[in-house]
Amino acid sequence: MKKIFLLLALLLIIGCQNDFKGAFDEIEDISKDHGTSFFTEQLNKSEVPLDKIMPLIEEIEAVKVSDNASISFKEARLSMLRSQLYWQLAMDLGDVGRTEDGFACKEKPYIKKAEDYFNKTHFYGLVAYNGLDSLLVDYPEYRDVIGLGANKTQFYYSPIFWAKQRADFNRRLYDEVCNRRMNVSKNDNKIAVNDSFAIKVE
Repeated sequence: MKKIFLLLALLLIIGCQNDFKGAFDEIEDISKDHGTSFFTEQLNKSEVPLDKIMPLIEEIEAVKVSDNASISFKEARLSMLRSQLYWQLAMDLGDVGRTEDGFACKEKPYIKKAEDYFNKTHFYGLVAYNGLDSLLVDYPEYRDVIGLGANKTQFYYSPIFWAKQRADFNRRLYDEVCNRRMNVSKNDNKIAVNDSFAIKVE
């Protein structure tokens, strides 16, 4: 009887491993169909092109998974893509959404939009990091599939914390300069700034 239980337990473990490997391979095959890979994507270096992200997200969302590990990986993979989406939306705003090289207070809608995009870049990137880390800790049997050390996804090297710092900096600088100026003048003079101070240019 004991041998039967051990055999059933072994078959269950093998079945779970096959479920996860099958889900991982299916998601990776979909990624490759779109010219990308879980292992190579990295913010500011090798993102999925903006026009291909939503179709890829929709296809991965349609993948059926049942075991907890596969569900967690699917969510981490989707979060990687959403982080890339918002990163590119922020960068596509260009100088009008940034404060480090000077800005006008009338550019508030763009600055706030960039802040929102950078915050979402950080949020979804962090969800991806935490999801993958949890998988590696909770399911050591899947480490060879997910990748560890030199074989881990390049997404781990993405500047998601820089994105959060930039969002906070934009908000703080705009509030300090423009909200204060609204109390003394309705003029919209140009503002020249660097990372430590702001100077009004007449």
